[in-house]
Amino acid sequence: MTYPAQLQRMLGEHYIVTNLGACAAAMQQHADTPYWKRLQWQAAQKIRADIVVVMLGTNDARPPNWHAVTGPSQYEADCKAMVGALSGSGKSPAIHFVVPPPFYGHSRPQDHRIAAVNYAVKSVVNELLPALVPRIAKDLALA
Repeated sequence: MTYPAQLQRMLGEHYIVTNLGACAAAMQQHADTPYWKRLQWQAAQKIRADIVVVMLGTNDARPPNWHAVTGPSQYEADCKAMVGALSGSGKSPAIHFVVPPPFYGHSRPQDHRIAAVNYAVKSVVNELLPALVPRIAKDLALA
């Protein structure tokens, strides 16, 4: 069951949960698969939500993005830009940035390249993001 489906079940009929997630999307605008270029982002900017939950970072952690294209400073800048866009035009939703779930790696890395990617992604998702995401949320005075 998806996170939005679980949230809908927990909140009940007094809330409407809309899933605007995009598979394989990254927070960073210059990543190989940025959320910013997805139809879901266009919809997220138009919706008049009371509460917004943002969970991006796992795909940012992949070596082509985190270690080659941008990294933590760009991730933080793009988080702040996203909050600005979601809060603009008179909207004032409660925005929650959440830490992505832990990454355990691919269950059977067939070769050393996959093992290296597992290690790189694990270090970002399991060590760096759990510290970075709450700090960004605090800096932005998010809910």
